[in-house]
Amino acid sequence: MNKQRKSLKIQVVLSGIPGYFKLRSQYDDMFKLTAISLRNCLDYLESKMPANTEIHGLFNAYIEEVMARRSASDPINEPFAKIFHRGMHADSGGLQMITLSKKEITKEDREKIYKTQAAYSDYAMSFDEIPSVFKDKIKYYLPHTVEQKGIESGNHLKEQYDFFDNLKTDCKIIPIVQGWGVEDTDTFSKGLFGKLSPKQLRTVDMIASGFAVGNAYGTVRRIYDMCKLTAVPKKALKKFHLLGVTGFKRLIPALQLIKNGFASQLEVLSFDSVKLPMCYVNGTQIPSIEDLIVGKTRINLGKQRNAITEQYWQRIYDFWKDDPNFVFDDLNDFIEHSYYNKDGLITGYRQYNHYLQADEEGNYTAENKVIADLHFVKVLKQEQYYILYHVYNYVNILESFLEDKLKLEHFFDGKDLEIFSSLAQVKTEDQFEEWFRYVEQVTGFKVPVMDENFVSNDTIAKSIFGDDVAFIANDDRKKSSTKSKIVKQDDTSVMDSLF
Repeated sequence: MNKQRKSLKIQVVLSGIPGYFKLRSQYDDMFKLTAISLRNCLDYLESKMPANTEIHGLFNAYIEEVMARRSASDPINEPFAKIFHRGMHADSGGLQMITLSKKEITKEDREKIYKTQAAYSDYAMSFDEIPSVFKDKIKYYLPHTVEQKGIESGNHLKEQYDFFDNLKTDCKIIPIVQGWGVEDTDTFSKGLFGKLSPKQLRTVDMIASGFAVGNAYGTVRRIYDMCKLTAVPKKALKKFHLLGVTGFKRLIPALQLIKNGFASQLEVLSFDSVKLPMCYVNGTQIPSIEDLIVGKTRINLGKQRNAITEQYWQRIYDFWKDDPNFVFDDLNDFIEHSYYNKDGLITGYRQYNHYLQADEEGNYTAENKVIADLHFVKVLKQEQYYILYHVYNYVNILESFLEDKLKLEHFFDGKDLEIFSSLAQVKTEDQFEEWFRYVEQVTGFKVPVMDENFVSNDTIAKSIFGDDVAFIANDDRKKSSTKSKIVKQDDTSVMDSLF
């Protein structure tokens, strides 16, 4: 029997910060207004969230370095780490280097990333080599490469630690662990941590998990694998970061396993989300707990302002109206600074230019500048209010499940509900293995595997940093899909984008 789990801290890491929080403002004063507005919004949000939850930020150290540098510059002086004072994470950008047609990642490339991470973040992701390959749009796991990929990742990790040691930075490195199954993941981990000095090993207090597959069954298996590792520094097993895991249909089963008492040493579970910051752009919503309980997971807001949209914006207005930095006169003022503006002034730039009333030579009055700034901030605030209101709903749903206020039936039905209800009864390692064999039997789930006889060097080189996932149902590769054949998603549910 596993030990009873301790209270679990949840960290939601919001990625895409520069783009999705509109920090790409043309002028420094707009940029600074945006950063200050976001910091103020986060202050208010954190005052309303459960005590054991935190909001962190994440930026890409390769493609967003210019934004991090600009944010910390003298004219602005609102660095990302100051905006997200709970923690700012920096991805390595290795995937983007590959997808943007960089043929080789050199030591100089990596050191530039390390310098950016150390300067502008609190947590830095490592450069990992992934034991997988893409062929015919399917991601295949390569078990015969696990040992070598672990060693190569370990060389990068040692290089990063040495670089950070020389800089004497307080930024913490998060090593990324790859593999599938306890044995392979331990093999990878031996190579990953094998080159670090004893002093460096003592500083490793968190690990991130890569995934061979990206669905609910694979996520549960991965949590199980991670909590059984022996080749990872023991202190690091207290904090897991799940790379690219946002959806309830992946997180809820993982939380169920943790609730069962597995990963009893785990104190912090974090995961990064780009879809939450994008909810305003996509026009999606995360339901409140009350809505989820009654099965109301979507409100069709539409493109035109009407009673339904006004009722929904009223919810958001009521949530934020006590914010000390609230700038809206009333509900109409709030909506008129959204994409429902009656004059088509749906962005901060449009409203800014409209109220600035600059002449052909760009001249404007000081009074108009104050008014234009205010309208710019109002557009930004209502967007930030919208996004962070849904972050609040999201966090509360996860916390309510941990506290047994929400049940599996609020997230699943049909065969999935049966499968994860049986997971809720799993208490021992033998029971878990029996449950997982049952999943494979009734769903056809398996990780696509390719051995060394079927892999070309060119194919491997093109797929080192691939992030798409797929698996094979019933061993029929022609029918491979990114979904299990038993997962039925309702196209009308806004939560589909989070699953």
